Amino acid sequence: VVIAQHQNRAVFGGAGFSGPVRMGPDAKAVVDVLVKAWKGHLDLPGQKTSITGIFIELPLAYPGVTATGEPLPGGRFSLTVLPDKKAYRTKIRGSLVQTEPMMYQVQARADLASVQDLVLTSRGRVGFKKRPVADFAYQLQPMNLTQKSLAGLSLPFPADLTFQARVGANGRALLKGNRLDSDLLLSVTDGMLSLADSKLSVSGINTAMTMADLMSMRSRPGQVLTAESIRFDKVAMNN
Repeated sequence: VVIAQHQNRAVFGGAGFSGPVRMGPDAKAVVDVLVKAWKGHLDLPGQKTSITGIFIELPLAYPGVTATGEPLPGGRFSLTVLPDKKAYRTKIRGSLVQTEPMMYQVQARADLASVQDLVLTSRGRVGFKKRPVADFAYQLQPMNLTQKSLAGLSLPFPADLTFQARVGANGRALLKGNRLDSDLLLSVTDGMLSLADSKLSVSGINTAMTMADLMSMRSRPGQVLTAESIRFDKVAMNN
């Protein structure tokens, strides 16, 4: 199965559905099917990204319930996002349940393979109501962040840098048609960093930073970062 739009092209090893499609007593269609597609691959050259290993099991009931009056069993999906930078390879898997015609409740989990202990979870809804709609709340589960945990990203840290902190985040993304609104609250607690060659060390770093727009990575004004101690060579400042 091949689906193409402009430069974007998706190929599936197979697709199909099972379940009844019939006419109801009011001469309207009644659909109770489970749609499946597997071994999918999507190229997004404009974003220098590809998505592979796509599997989806999508329950589809119209006008919204099965013939027995019960909601359709839930479906599931999985895929792997492969950006141009291989270090950001991300595995995503989740489940979905139809709640009304063309609307689904979705739960998902994303794992960034090159960052130890990084797990992003999300929950929300997605579907179509005259136009695409999506509303998700997501959370980065609190984790200990060090230069060792980020080693897989090959970031250009100074050789003498040492840092560690407890990091967590949560936010929301809302899509209405072509408009995407998003925000993020990033918390950092018990942070410390040192640059041995510069004889600089900072401890007790804490902040709660709010990003007003993830697409432009724009923070809200008035953000505050505190540190319990800053030491530069023989000079020390506290609180």
